[in-house]
Amino acid sequence: MEIDMRRGDAIIDIPTFRKYWIYDKPYGHDIVIWADTGKTVIQCKWPDRKRTANGRVRDDDTGR
Repeated sequence: MEIDMRRGDAIIDIPTFRKYWIYDKPYGHDIVIWADTGKTVIQCKWPDRKRTANGRVRDDDTGR
């Protein structure tokens, strides 16, 4: 994978990284990173999808 900073790509350096978790959310996923300096949460949101009550991912037909 190539990183192109001109396109808006980013590299996040966490030198005291310990562990990570990924949680399914109605809007996408949360990635939680634990380091000695604290937790970082990255919210990955789908622009056009949603998770139903049974956990399946579907196209968002609410007309947003």
